[in-house]
Amino acid sequence: MALRPSFWFRPDGLARVDVPEIDREAFREAIINAFCHRDYRDPDEVRIAIFPDRVEVRNPGRLMEGVTLRTLKTAKVSRRRNPLIADLLRRIHLIEAWGRGIPLILEKATQARFTEIAGVFITEFPRPQAAGDSVTKSQPRFDATGQVTGQVSEEVKRLLAIVGKEMSRQDIQSALALRGRENFEARYLKPALEAAFIERTIPEKPNSRLQKYRLTEKSREFAATLIPP
Repeated sequence: MALRPSFWFRPDGLARVDVPEIDREAFREAIINAFCHRDYRDPDEVRIAIFPDRVEVRNPGRLMEGVTLRTLKTAKVSRRRNPLIADLLRRIHLIEAWGRGIPLILEKATQARFTEIAGVFITEFPRPQAAGDSVTKSQPRFDATGQVTGQVSEEVKRLLAIVGKEMSRQDIQSALALRGRENFEARYLKPALEAAFIERTIPEKPNSRLQKYRLTEKSREFAATLIPP
């Protein structure tokens, strides 16, 4: 799913000018920020997720101590998690000034939003709805990582491959040889649930200690599409 230009003509003439859905400077700054401020102790990657209604730049790592989502937009002090990388980016002129990243994003893309979920910091850029676009909002396509085919991530495919019966969260995580619960839930369990590939055995009590997960008919139909004719 490419990012389509949202306008095609100059307002004062007929010359065609491609205007991207997302301001290039703001998007570039979000990517630079992701690599500059990510937590490199986390094995996850910086990811770009493309949805029908938005594009997200995701990087592993919580906000630095003393910085909140509320103060992020107004804080004038820059805290560098990775000072050597930040200094390198400044020397090659990818960073112009400390503390300039978030203000620049908001200046160029005023509707940009910032969230933090399961230890992942997300910069979200809304995009215009495309007419006739039938892809659901809960099924992203990840770009620039080489780890996703179509609209189902490799993580979800791995999960589907090992869930052969009703299994607890601990059983699935152990079978995948994953340690961190937050990472497992954010990248494997939650996307599979949102895509309706698995379901809870006790849906009315999602946090029950007896909770298990099983494959759905949708997951079996998806598996059938992966088998060559």
